Amino acid sequence: MKSYRKLIIVTISTAVLCFSGTVSAQELKRLRKIISDEMYYPRECRYVVPANLPDNAYSEEKNRVFLEIAKFLEKNKIVMLKMKDSKTVIIPNDNIYDVVQLNVNTRYELISISIILGVWNIEVTDEKRVGSMVMVEGARLMSNKSPLYEFFIKMLPVDEKRDYVPAKMRWEISKKKDKESVVETVLNN
Repeated sequence: MKSYRKLIIVTISTAVLCFSGTVSAQELKRLRKIISDEMYYPRECRYVVPANLPDNAYSEEKNRVFLEIAKFLEKNKIVMLKMKDSKTVIIPNDNIYDVVQLNVNTRYELISISIILGVWNIEVTDEKRVGSMVMVEGARLMSNKSPLYEFFIKMLPVDEKRDYVPAKMRWEISKKKDKESVVETVLNN
């Protein structure tokens, strides 16, 4: 009896760790739709820069990165930089809405700009079932990259860069009542 229990535990552990690789294309398509609906794929990949620098909500290093980005955007005539009360204020130029979106507060004051880097999409490659939960593996892919994308990737600190590059992913889909819940995890970077 005791060795039988150990055998079950080993079998369960092995089942949890390996993916089958024999999933039908129709099932992968169904799982991809669930993930896309719950996690809003495809979606824009944005990098947000405060409109007033330095911003006290961020570290000195992060403010330095923001200022470098702002100077690059100014050099490419996407924004203008003005000094006001010992702060650098970012002012967007006209006709830049394909690359930059403006974020305003309720008084319509510019609080930040979102730089569009591309569009995230997903690829689903395998799944396994663990009880009532489905574990899905795949990748997060970048499409329609902005002309600014390569500059940003080179410039961002390593710990921040991983949020803006393609990666292997795992999604855990669990069903609660009549609705699926999805948890997303980045596997590498």
